[in-house]
Amino acid sequence: MPMNYDKFFDRISNQKVNNGITTYTIRKNKLIGESTIQSMRQGKSIRMHILCRLCYLLDCQPGDIMTYIPDEKDVQGITKA
Repeated sequence: MPMNYDKFFDRISNQKVNNGITTYTIRKNKLIGESTIQSMRQGKSIRMHILCRLCYLLDCQPGDIMTYIPDEKDVQGITKA
């Protein structure tokens, strides 16, 4: 699982930076689906338009809500130039 969304969950739990957005308001207002939130908790990939929506809602950049963690099985056979 190469993505980690701990920054997202930390951000929405911090009232100083979450712009009033919580997982409850996300689910209640159907901003993104529960399955997407579950995918994020499991470190799975999400669709780009969802990432854009979250960045807009939280007024942040993608790196503010997720971290790339290389996974050996995801990079097998790939060589860096």
